Amino acid sequence: MYVSRGEARRRGADWAPSAAAAVLVVVIWTQIRSGDIPAVDRWVRSEVADVQNPALLAASEAAKYVGTWTWVAPLVLAVAGFVAMVRATWRPVVEAGLSVMGVAAATLVLKAVVARAGPHGVGPPAVDGSWPSGHALTVVVATLVIVGLLGGSRLVIGLAALPTLLVGFALVYGGHHWLTDVVVAVPLGYLIVRVASLAASIFVHDDAGGPNHLLMRHEAVAP
Repeated sequence: MYVSRGEARRRGADWAPSAAAAVLVVVIWTQIRSGDIPAVDRWVRSEVADVQNPALLAASEAAKYVGTWTWVAPLVLAVAGFVAMVRATWRPVVEAGLSVMGVAAATLVLKAVVARAGPHGVGPPAVDGSWPSGHALTVVVATLVIVGLLGGSRLVIGLAALPTLLVGFALVYGGHHWLTDVVVAVPLGYLIVRVASLAASIFVHDDAGGPNHLLMRHEAVAP
């Protein structure tokens, strides 16, 4: 089938963010796969250790629970269920469900395979591995899914990034994770939502969202 140059460029542009995200995940993995601690992780850990105080440590301990899977996953599914009822389509539930399962699968598998020790020497078993951060990955995926479903202005989308920043800071400041454990959650979370959205387009055929619905909504938001 003939594809025009314009269509080819559009398809390439659609996949460019995913390709960039995948490259970033691989690049970060190559820096930590041998068990070495990258210089940026050592530097950040050293700087954070010098400025820790009891009050901020207590606050960071509380803040990290913003990314707890056991309550974030039901929240995401509840929002998806509401949107599904409004739009009279199962697609939001399928997309959200696949995204939630993707977080669990990616976290368990990668922690087991990489088996990276955290700043406090945390290692295997799998659920205690350091890379990637499950809390950070959970909040990144939840943010992408909810914003993708509900939409909003660019200001709202920008504010939606605050939970990710809060959880990321809490995890690094509290010494639960290296910086690269947290940073990788952003491109990895994007890939999980992208795959979930593509899979949903296979399982659910309707006109409610179109292909890649969760990750294409930002193009139509109001300024």
